[in-house]
Amino acid sequence: MALNRPDLNLLHVFDTIYREGSLTRAAKALHLTQPAISHSLARLRDHFNDPLFTRQGNQMVPTPLARRFLESMRPGLNQIQSAVNQFHAFDPASQRKPTPSAFGMFWNPPSCLN
Repeated sequence: MALNRPDLNLLHVFDTIYREGSLTRAAKALHLTQPAISHSLARLRDHFNDPLFTRQGNQMVPTPLARRFLESMRPGLNQIQSAVNQFHAFDPASQRKPTPSAFGMFWNPPSCLN
């Protein structure tokens, strides 16, 4: 993860691994494959030069560096998620923009069709 072009997806993966305590459960939560999660974790480990999580039985336990990083990163990640989520809800019935027709002309349906 280059400092001049951070991959924000890696931060989301990191947060999900931390929350789920498992690469497999993180993969399911993110609708990704377990190898994709492993690859993301490898990139994060390389960037931080730290294992970030160690396996203890069936759990991935965060290292001290991972805990410190999460404490400083999570508020920003939550703020980004909130900003995205406020624009995520799309209600086509509330849209009043003209609809392009197959002829390239704009057609506004009469109010009796709404």
